[in-house]
Amino acid sequence: VLYAQRQYAPALKHFQKALTLNSHCLPDPRIGIGLCFWALGHKEQAKAAWQRSIEVVCVNVRSFCPRSNDFQNPGESGAYLLLGLESLNASKDSTFSEQQRARHIAVGSKLIEKSFNSNQRNAAAANALGDIFLRKGQHKRVGTLSTSLLHGAHGVSGFETS
Repeated sequence: VLYAQRQYAPALKHFQKALTLNSHCLPDPRIGIGLCFWALGHKEQAKAAWQRSIEVVCVNVRSFCPRSNDFQNPGESGAYLLLGLESLNASKDSTFSEQQRARHIAVGSKLIEKSFNSNQRNAAAANALGDIFLRKGQHKRVGTLSTSLLHGAHGVSGFETS
């Protein structure tokens, strides 16, 4: 509620308290911590929180869920999406060389693809993936992605960004 009300500093404290009370809870409070840091202008701390979320959730899932490949954690998808969007955003930095900007685009695209593939019902990831396809002029792939989402398709394949 505090985050939605743009009260980022108090929201950050609540997310940190939730993490202290239960470091294994899902969805992972590190996602919210990263969002608060981002909104407060602490971009590197935000990225670190999202990266840590991926590390911790992957370890916890393997430890507590023997069939971890079948486990879908929306927080993991969110962390990949946020890191991917951050990388795409960084590609717009005019102080980077063309090579650095291209690298940010490639990394961001792969992270968004990973986000979508880990949770194909994540509309934000699908939207970002569709935007990547549009920028590449791959209109047919956007149509296929949209149709699949509208029909609630499971196991959609063929949505690699390369």
